[in-house]
Amino acid sequence: METNRGLDPPILRTPLACVRCRERKIKCDGKVPCASCMRHLAPCNPGVRSRRRGRPRATPEAEVRLRMTPEAEQTSHSTKVDSVNSSTANPVYHQVLHSVTRTDTSTSSPMHLCYGASSNFSFLQQLYNLIKESEVFRGQIISPSGESISHDAINAFGYRELFFGTTPHESTAPPSTPITDRNRLGFRPAFLPPKLASDFLDAYLSVTHHILPFCNSKTLRDSLRDLSNIWVGPSQSLDFALILVVLAIGALLRNHMTWANLLYNWAETGLGSLNDIVNLRAVQVLMLMAEFQAICGRPNAAYMISGNACRMALAGGLHRHVLSRSYEPGSEHETDTREREFTFWCLYSYEKSSCLFFGRPTSFADCDIDVPYPTGNSFLRAFVTLSKISHRVHREVYAPQSCSVAKLWEIIQSISGELAEFHRGLEETQKFPLTSDDLHDPKLSLTIEQVILAFQYFHTLILSYRPCLIIDSICRRKASTTSPKTRDDETQHTRWLEEVCCRCRQVASHSIYLFSKALETLPLICHMKFSGFFIEGACMALLFDIFRVPSQRSECEKSIMAINTGLRCFFCLPEEGPRLISSRAVQKLVHIARLAVMEVKGEISGPERTDCLLSPLESHIDFLNGTSQLSGNASSKRYSNNEQSALPRIVDDISSGIESPANEESTNAPYPYTADLTAELNIADANFYLWTNWVAGANHDAAL
Repeated sequence: METNRGLDPPILRTPLACVRCRERKIKCDGKVPCASCMRHLAPCNPGVRSRRRGRPRATPEAEVRLRMTPEAEQTSHSTKVDSVNSSTANPVYHQVLHSVTRTDTSTSSPMHLCYGASSNFSFLQQLYNLIKESEVFRGQIISPSGESISHDAINAFGYRELFFGTTPHESTAPPSTPITDRNRLGFRPAFLPPKLASDFLDAYLSVTHHILPFCNSKTLRDSLRDLSNIWVGPSQSLDFALILVVLAIGALLRNHMTWANLLYNWAETGLGSLNDIVNLRAVQVLMLMAEFQAICGRPNAAYMISGNACRMALAGGLHRHVLSRSYEPGSEHETDTREREFTFWCLYSYEKSSCLFFGRPTSFADCDIDVPYPTGNSFLRAFVTLSKISHRVHREVYAPQSCSVAKLWEIIQSISGELAEFHRGLEETQKFPLTSDDLHDPKLSLTIEQVILAFQYFHTLILSYRPCLIIDSICRRKASTTSPKTRDDETQHTRWLEEVCCRCRQVASHSIYLFSKALETLPLICHMKFSGFFIEGACMALLFDIFRVPSQRSECEKSIMAINTGLRCFFCLPEEGPRLISSRAVQKLVHIARLAVMEVKGEISGPERTDCLLSPLESHIDFLNGTSQLSGNASSKRYSNNEQSALPRIVDDISSGIESPANEESTNAPYPYTADLTAELNIADANFYLWTNWVAGANHDAAL
């Protein structure tokens, strides 16, 4: 052992050190990833230019002698060798810590975006790696252009536009027109027909007003009647911009895209000279503008605008409780205080949810907030409570530090119990179905409040369960490369981990079927484009579960049926960029998943599988609808339209927490999960998967 260790060369300094080693001023071996980043499980961004070293500074003679002491030199060399050996001893590191940097041809406007581990973008990378490393489809991931690719997950499934934004020539929205040009065109908000404006306001009040209830309906209707007056003062301009953005959101919900963009651009132009004004109305306008961008399917723009609103709220002291003074109920002071509290808690819940979905740090610290909980609005109070639970998932499950599997199990147990308690505390008009029987009740008629809470509730559950899917896939890969263990070596984590993966599959399927049920009674949901984000997250979790264990035929078929239902929900959304990107990617992935299941069961051979992968996307859609046949035995099992339209009762009850398997006897363990393997997940192998931010850009793609 000592002989092999002595043969390892020492780490040599390289002029192309990575960013982390340069900041810490330590040696870097120039590899991707380097030994130091691998040892500390940190993202490694390679250097792009050589460093010009200056003349070395004079060093005291005593310090030089100390550095050159044989004992110190031997100790330093031994430490370096041990670090390199410890980081390279596990073969999983070579699979996980694989970084790819790509330079884009366009350098005019580079973008650098960071997506944390809880984002769909980061989970897409895990799904891509799982497919790429599988024995069935190793090296055969096909890009939309029909070319075989090796390490570009964004282009492989066509997600570049969604995660990096559309370029000007690709945008479907009309370009922003200067206010002077619009004046020459004769456009004025007063030209909006009163009946159409009232319809836009009704659409806003029926959907978005539940999420952002800081302005009462009477105030908005009074502002609508005064729309013909174009004010010039700062406060009046903010009031005017508020009603314009409200009408723009209503136009989006009614699918009047031209009016929506004109109204939004007019409000945005009017705010150009009010950037330094900090007051309650300015925060409200920014929140509405962020909601407009979210409904349009531009999540990064919504995140930036909401962040500006958070800074403005902190600058205005909205996070601090205003000292109350004696006033009569219903007085102006009570109304202002209530509007102030509602505005802050709306922004708080909106920002917490956005940070969880993007995997980015939050702007509000709970220790700095002393505003009392909102009263008089049960939905806002419930939404704030749910946002706090969601932030706990972000803070504990996806925390940037290692934790054991047992600790992760305790956290998931606690979060599941807290969510179940939250659902029991809801009002009867706000409770959404958690069981299959309740979902199939013919008397069930979902409301917009139930759907909004259900989306947030189920997505929080999926995010808390999702790390277990990744850990389980790592354990299966490790078990396939090690010698089989006896049943006595299996631990209780085996049954618990499989139970969590099964529950994640159930929650994802249930959320898809609930949205499909809501489409029957709430047609306005079709124009809430951000709802596709939750459907996409559920489909990604189901697809990961299929590729995790493609041999479980019955469960995979149920998951594929749920994904097909999710695709039909996608097709109900407006046919625009975000929906097209997500639906086409899910279609591609579910087709590959179907082929993976067939490959395991021997229903399709390698050449037939390759032909199907190289086929155009239209054939994938026909295949999913059951109208296309594959050669060989691939056509022996196809879904009929009636079979797809039925909602299978695969979810019995997802309201209960995960039971601890400590007192249960081991039954059907899916793979040998030894005590040594449990100790290794500390989490050495899964740490890079779960708690590493994916930094991507237009000129530097995600490091896979």
